[in-house]
Amino acid sequence: MAAKATHAQQQLQHGAAAAPMYPPQAIHHLSHSSSSASIAHEPVIPIAYAPPLPSVLPVAPPNGNSVFSHALGAVPSPPSAASPSPILSASSATAASASASETHNKASQMEAQWRALKTMKWYHGKELTAFIQDLALQHGTRALVATSGGSYKKFVCSSETPCSWLINAVCSRPRKRMRPAEDSNGNEPRQANSTAEDDGRRGRYWYITSGTLQHDAQCSSTAKPTARQLKNSMLLQSAVQNDARVSSAVLVERLKAQEKLVCSKSMVYKAKTDLLDELTKSEQLQQQNGESSNAAVSSSTQDHTTTQCLPSYLAQMSALNPHVMSVVERDGESCFSRAMLAMDPTGVWNDQSVLGIDSVEVQHPSAYNGTELLLVGRDGNLNPIIHAIALVPEETQEHWTWFLDKMIAHGFPLRRFPLYTNGRYAVSASCATLQIPHVMHCTQHLVHALAQNDGIALTDQQEPFVWQAQQAETENEYFMALHQLSQGNAAAAQYVKQLDPKRWALFPYVTLRKLYGWHTTLLAQVDHGQNMGLAPHSQSPYEFFKAMTLVLMNGTFQRHERAVAWERAHRVVTPEAERMMQDELARVHMYNVVMSTPHLAFVWNANEPQIRQRRVDLQHRTCTCAFRMQWGIPCRHMLAALHKVLPFQPSSHNGLHPASHQIHPSQCYEFFDECYLVRNYISSFKGRYLELPLEESIVRDPSLRPARLVPKASTPTSSSRSSGQGDHDNDNRPNAERPVNKQKKRRVRTRPLQDRKRGIYKCHKCHRAEGHNKGTCPYQQVPQLQQQQLQGAT
Repeated sequence: MAAKATHAQQQLQHGAAAAPMYPPQAIHHLSHSSSSASIAHEPVIPIAYAPPLPSVLPVAPPNGNSVFSHALGAVPSPPSAASPSPILSASSATAASASASETHNKASQMEAQWRALKTMKWYHGKELTAFIQDLALQHGTRALVATSGGSYKKFVCSSETPCSWLINAVCSRPRKRMRPAEDSNGNEPRQANSTAEDDGRRGRYWYITSGTLQHDAQCSSTAKPTARQLKNSMLLQSAVQNDARVSSAVLVERLKAQEKLVCSKSMVYKAKTDLLDELTKSEQLQQQNGESSNAAVSSSTQDHTTTQCLPSYLAQMSALNPHVMSVVERDGESCFSRAMLAMDPTGVWNDQSVLGIDSVEVQHPSAYNGTELLLVGRDGNLNPIIHAIALVPEETQEHWTWFLDKMIAHGFPLRRFPLYTNGRYAVSASCATLQIPHVMHCTQHLVHALAQNDGIALTDQQEPFVWQAQQAETENEYFMALHQLSQGNAAAAQYVKQLDPKRWALFPYVTLRKLYGWHTTLLAQVDHGQNMGLAPHSQSPYEFFKAMTLVLMNGTFQRHERAVAWERAHRVVTPEAERMMQDELARVHMYNVVMSTPHLAFVWNANEPQIRQRRVDLQHRTCTCAFRMQWGIPCRHMLAALHKVLPFQPSSHNGLHPASHQIHPSQCYEFFDECYLVRNYISSFKGRYLELPLEESIVRDPSLRPARLVPKASTPTSSSRSSGQGDHDNDNRPNAERPVNKQKKRRVRTRPLQDRKRGIYKCHKCHRAEGHNKGTCPYQQVPQLQQQQLQGAT
C-alpha cells in the first residue's frame, strides 16, 4: 500500500503542476493516512451533502473546533507547537513572516481542519464532487473540476483572477486479501464489527490528499450554484410548492436577495421543472401505493364524497337559472371526467365583439389536479366578464374541442368574433378543427414563451419592443420595433419574425376588424374570487364550482347595480368610455383642421415637424387613425373637426371653461360604438340575477367515483402530436396507468445570433424555429385549414 501511496504522490506531482509546492513534512503527513494499517482501522463515513459551515473557512471558531466539526461530530485536538506545520499557502507563508504567533494559530487550525477532512471517504466520484461544490457554495464561492480522471480529481476556484484555493483527491485501490473460508451454507463469514454495507463497498474509495482552503485577497469567485444545488435550496422548494406558476425571474431575484446566490433564469427554470417532475412522480407513487397519512386519507375521502354532489349542484343551477347551461361527464369507469358551466350568451352582442379563452391549473393537495378552461369577454365599461368555465383533466386538443363545441352550441359567436388564445398547440388545433377563423395569439403568452420554451430571456428594456410591435399601426412600424429588439436580443427578434403577424399583431386588422385594444386573453384581469377571499384553484371540483358560482353571482349583481345607477343618472355612455374620450378631448388644442367639404376634414398635429394628415368624415363617422377604427370612440382628430363645425356649448357640469373653446361631450355621443351606450348595457345586465342552490337540496350521486390524477409533467412527443394522438385517444388505459413520456430537454441558447457558426434551424413546413423538422412538425394540418378559412373569410 505504501507503493500505492507513492504512486498517488507521483500522480499528484504530475497532475497538479500548477498547484503550489508543499513542504515534504506535509506530503509525508498526508500520505501516512494511506497506509494499509490506516485503511484497516480508519472509520468509514460516506458523505453526500456538506452541512452548514462557518462563514470564514480557514479560521476556526473561538472554542477551537474546526469547520469540519459539524460534519464529523468530533474533531481531533490541534497539534502541539512541536508538531510539523501542515500545508501552507502562499498567503499563510507571508503572514508567518509578519507574526510568528499568528502563524502558529493558523497552522494549528489548518492542521485540525485537514485532519478532520482526511477522515472522510467517498465511494463514488459524484459524491466527492457534490461535497466539494457544496463546501465552496456555503462560503460564497464556486468550485470547478479542473482535472477528472479514473483515480485523480483536482478542484480549483472559479475566480477569474488567480486564486490558490485547491483540493486534490485520489482514488485508492486496496491490496487484494485472501478470501476466507466459507461456512456450511456457502456464505463468506463476516467480521464482528463490519456491516453489510461495508462488505458490499469494499474496494475503491476517494479521499483528499492535499490542497489549501485559503482564498487569495483578489479572489473574484461568486456563489453560483448548479442545478442540483438549486434543487436543494429550501427557498426554491418552498416557492415552487406554494405556486407552481411562479416565474423564473421572480425566483432569481429571491435567491439573490435572500440567499446571495447568482443564478440565471435558464438554470432556475431547469431546477424548477425538475422539482415539479419530482413532485408529480411522488404524487403518482402515493396514489398507486396508498402511502398517505390518516389525516390526508380522511381529507381525500371527504373531498371525493363532496365530488358526488357536483352533478346535483350544477343541475339545480340550470333549473334555477334557465339561461345557464351545465354539463357533467364521467369516463367509462364512472370516474369524474369533466364539467362545465356557461352563462347567457345573448349579452355578448352588446359587449365588445372580442372574446378570449385561456387555461389555469387547478391543484388540490390530495383529491384533484386538473385544468380550468374559461371564456372571457369585456363589457362596454371595459370590465372583464367570465362567460363560461370548465374543469378538464388536462389541456389537450380533445378537451379544448369539447369545450369550444359546447360554447358554439350554446350560442356564443366564436366563429364571428376575434378569439384570443394562449397560442398553444392544443387550442390552435381545436380552433382549426372547429373552423374558427379569427384566432389571435396572446402577446403576454408570447413574451412568456420567449423565456420558457426557447430560453430567450428578455430584459426589462427589451420587452417593450415586443409590445410596440404588437401595437404597431403600420407594417413599417412593426418591423422597426423588431429591428430595435434585434439590436439587443437577436435571438428573440428572430423568434418573433417567424410568427405570422396576422396571428398576433394589430396592423393587419387596423382597417378590417375592430379589436377594441385587446392584445391578451384578459386572464390577468379576471377575478377568481381573490377580492372575496376565495381560492378555487386549490379546491376539489365541487368546491371549485361553488366558489366560482359565488364569483359569477357577485359579478352579475354588480353589473345590475351599475345599470340601475347609470339609468337614474341619465347617462348616455359608460364612464370608462367617456373617460377615454375626455383624454382625447384634452389634446384637441394641439391639432389644426382644414375643411374640404362640410363633412370632410383633414387634421394634423401642429407641433410635429412633419405633417401627417388624418382624414375625418363626419357624415360616415370615420377617421383614418387607428384609435378611432379600433376602439370605436371619438378620437382627437374627430373631436377637433367637430369643434370646427359645431357651435360651442359650455357646461359647468363637465368642468369645461368657455375660454377653452371645446365642444360639449353630449355632441359626441352619437359617435360612440353601440357597445359603449348605457341603453345597451341596461338591456344586457339590468334585472339579470343568479340564484344558487341550497346545500340542503343537494343530492349525492354515490355512483360517481373520484377523478383520476393526471401526471402534469408528461408531454406528448412530437411524433404523437403530428399523428394527432397527443392526448392518447387510442389508449384505453386510465391516465394514471399510462406511461409518462420524458420531457424533452433542450440546450439554452445564450450565444448571440451573429456569433453562431450556423443559424437557427427552421421547419420547412411551418417555418418556425421551435426545435422540430418537417417530419415531426406538429403544425402540419393546422396552417392549411387556417389558410383555407382565411381565404374563405376574405
